[in-house]
Amino acid sequence: MLASRVWRRVKVSMPQSKQEPKPSSNQSSDQQSDQQSNTQSPRVHKFLTEDLTVRISVVNATKVVDEMRSIQNSYPLATVAVGRSMVAALLMASHLKDGQELSLYFQGNGPLGRVFAEANFEGQVRGYCNHPQFQAPIEGEQITIGAAIGIGILTVTHHLPGNDEPHRGTVIIRTGEVGDDIAFYLHQSHQIPSVVSLGVHLNPYGLVDGAGGILIELMPGHSDETISLIEENVKKARSVSTMITEGAQPLDIVREFLGE
Repeated sequence: MLASRVWRRVKVSMPQSKQEPKPSSNQSSDQQSDQQSNTQSPRVHKFLTEDLTVRISVVNATKVVDEMRSIQNSYPLATVAVGRSMVAALLMASHLKDGQELSLYFQGNGPLGRVFAEANFEGQVRGYCNHPQFQAPIEGEQITIGAAIGIGILTVTHHLPGNDEPHRGTVIIRTGEVGDDIAFYLHQSHQIPSVVSLGVHLNPYGLVDGAGGILIELMPGHSDETISLIEENVKKARSVSTMITEGAQPLDIVREFLGE
């Protein structure tokens, strides 16, 4: 049982900013102009346990992911792959400072080509892949994207204001399902044990009706009991995207993954 059952919300949302994230040099000018967003930036809700040993970030990014789908006319596999990457970028960028940006670049050998997402501290986000109209048979309701992204490397880049050379970290793509790969990156590059659950739920017409994620990070001083409890709850937890389609609020999602 967690030593603290009272959740303290330490940050409700990120402030709005007129500054757009810096586009990747790998995007064409058409892709850059086509992906300007008028959708309000998603809010990242952040929590700490009372003993400060577990840090949690939750975001509902349904509107911005569906806008990406609409702009790119992406098919389901691309919508899910890019959508998960956008959600991951939002969660990770929420820990940056004002004016900083973060990008995720999946360079796999799968049919989607390269998958890119970028977000800044203010909550602005964009994403794309090389082949958004790629389609393949989908079995069941759960869409797996590992084969579509393929084997390769994930590069995470931090852009710091006034710094000509950004900081880059690179790891192999473990599964291509995005969440597992981000957790692997955090452990390898920052020595932070974490759980990353990302989801994009599509309706029968391929529209996004639920997209979001949760990032659970274990801070120094956490106990083995905390690890066991989190592992147990994660196994039983419903997907974040399903919860969002059912109207779950951020604290509902936290409780699903960490208990009441």
